[in-house]
Amino acid sequence: MLTGSGSMMQLVVLFCLLATSLGAQPGRRPPTRGPQSRTSPQANTATSATRPEDLAALTGSVRDKSTGEPLRKATITLYSLNARAASRGPARPATTTTDAAGNYVFTGIEPGRYRLSARRNGYVPRSFGAGSSGTPVTLAPAQKLGSIDFQLVPHAVVTGRVDDEDGDPVVHASVQLFRYVYTDRGKTLRTAGAAQTNDLGEYRIFGVGPGKYYLQAAYRRGPVDTGPARPGEADEDYVPVYYPAATSIESATPIEIAAGAAARGVDVRLSKARTYRVAGRVTGGPSEGRPGSVMLLRRATPGAGYFEEQRFGGRGSSWNSRTGAFEIRNITPGSYTLIARSDRGREERWSASVPIEIGNADLTGLDLALQLSQPVTGAVRIEGESTVDLSRLRIAFADPGGRGGASGGYGEVDAEGRFEVRGAGAGAFDVNIFPMPAGHYLKAVKMGERQLDGNTLDLPGGAPMSGIEIVLSATAATIEGVAVDRRGEPAAGASMLILPPANDPQRDRRQFRATADQNGHFQISGIPPGDYRVYAFTGAEDGEDRDPDLIAKFESDSEKITLKDSAREAKQVKAIALDQ
Repeated sequence: MLTGSGSMMQLVVLFCLLATSLGAQPGRRPPTRGPQSRTSPQANTATSATRPEDLAALTGSVRDKSTGEPLRKATITLYSLNARAASRGPARPATTTTDAAGNYVFTGIEPGRYRLSARRNGYVPRSFGAGSSGTPVTLAPAQKLGSIDFQLVPHAVVTGRVDDEDGDPVVHASVQLFRYVYTDRGKTLRTAGAAQTNDLGEYRIFGVGPGKYYLQAAYRRGPVDTGPARPGEADEDYVPVYYPAATSIESATPIEIAAGAAARGVDVRLSKARTYRVAGRVTGGPSEGRPGSVMLLRRATPGAGYFEEQRFGGRGSSWNSRTGAFEIRNITPGSYTLIARSDRGREERWSASVPIEIGNADLTGLDLALQLSQPVTGAVRIEGESTVDLSRLRIAFADPGGRGGASGGYGEVDAEGRFEVRGAGAGAFDVNIFPMPAGHYLKAVKMGERQLDGNTLDLPGGAPMSGIEIVLSATAATIEGVAVDRRGEPAAGASMLILPPANDPQRDRRQFRATADQNGHFQISGIPPGDYRVYAFTGAEDGEDRDPDLIAKFESDSEKITLKDSAREAKQVKAIALDQ
C-alpha cells in the first residue's frame, strides 16, 4: 500500500538516513574506498576524502545458539557493498576475531552498506541477519552501531561406508550431500558437502547445517575407458547410487539432520550395471595444434537441476587427431549433449554439439562437424539524455541454459558504440551489457528492424553476423522504501521482489531483487518503466521466495505499482511472513 501520513514520517527519517549511502548504490561512484583485508579490529576503510569525524564503527558478539555461551576466536568478515571505480576493482573485505567474551569491534569504517559473516571451527558459517545471504547493514556518518550479533549453530557430521556388490570397501569413492534450493532457474539440487572414501571405504562429511539432504555415492575406475571394446563382451560399470539404494533422486530417501548431530551409519552399496558406447567421427577444425576435446554433458532431469559431467579430451583421449574418430565408453542411459571443441587462442574457437539419448544400445556412427566461431558486430545506442562513456561497456553472450554446450563470446565497445564479439559458437545466447550504467536498462536487441524476442540472439555459426543493434534506455526507474512487519515495525532482512505481469514477454529478465537492511530500507534501481508487483518476504529458507508457485499464491498480498520513465517511487510494503 502507499504510505499514509503517519508512516510517511517514518519513511522520511529512514530515507534521510539512507541518503548518506547513496554513493553505495549501483552505478554511483563513492568518494572513498571500501574496507581492506586486515586481521585487526581497526577496519581502516578511510581515504583522504573521508573526514575522520565521519568514520563509523560497529560492534557485536558471537554465541553458541544452543547454549548461549560466548564463542572466542570466531572470525568476523566485513564485506563492502559500496560501488567503486571499475579501475580500482572490488573492495577487499576486513576481518577480525572475537575476544574471550565473544565480542568483536570494527572501527574506522566509511559510511555505506556492508554485509557481515561469522565462522568458527565446529560451527556452520552464517551471515548476519535473515535469509541465506543475510541482512545488509547501513552505516551513517559517525554512526556507532551495536548489537550486530551472531548465534552460530554447531555443525553436524555425516559418516558411513561405501561397499561394492560383494561387501568389500570401495576406495576413493565420491560421496556428496545435496539439498533442494530455489534459484532464478527454478528448483535445483545444490551440493552441501562432499568427501572421498578412505582405504576402509569410510567417509566423513562435516560442516553440515540442519535440514533435509540427499546422499549420493559414485565410483569410476579411471578418468575414462578409451580402449577398444572387447568383442562379444558387454561393458559394465558402477553407477551412482542415492542413499539407501536408489538410482535416481526421485526414489531416494532424504536424511533429516539436526543441528550438531552425528548422522552415523549412512551406508551405500554400489553395484554394476550395463553401460554403453558413444562413437563417431569429428571433422573440420584447425589444421595444427591440439586436437581438442570430446565430452558428454548429462542434461538435467526435471527437478534435479544439476549436471553430471563426463569429460573426455586432450592427450590420451579417444579422439584420434589423425582420423577424427572418437569413442566414449561406460555411459549409463540418459539424456546428454555431445560436444566437440578445438580452440586455437581465445578468439578462434571450433565447436559442434548435438543432443543425444542413450537407451539400451550403443550409439555409433555419429558425425560432429566443427564450425569456426565467427565475429558478431554491431553497435550500442542509447535512447534519452545520457553522458555514458560507451568505451567503458562490455558485451557478453551467455548460454541461457547455463551449461547446454553453447560457447559464449565477449567483446568491447568503442567510444562510438561499435562492438565486435568473438569466440561465440552456434546457439542461442542471452545478450548482456556490463557494467550497466546507473539509470539505464537494456531496452531491446535488434536485427535490422526486427526486435529479438527476450533479447536472445540465435547464431547459426559458420558465417559472420553484422548489423546487431543493442538499445539502452536512460529512463530506468527506481523504487525505494521500507518493508514493515504486521506490527508496522521495520522488517530487517526482508527479501524484496519486483515482478512484471505474467504476460510480459521479458518477465524472466525483468525480475529485480534486493534485501532490506537492518532498518527495513530497500532500494532497487535500473527498472524498465511498466507495471509491476512489489513483494516483501521474511522467513524465506533455501530461496523459497523464488518458488513461482509460492509467488503466485501471495500475489494478492503484494503491492501494485506503475513506473513511468525515470520515476523514483517511495513505497511502504507489508512483508509476507513465510515462517508463520
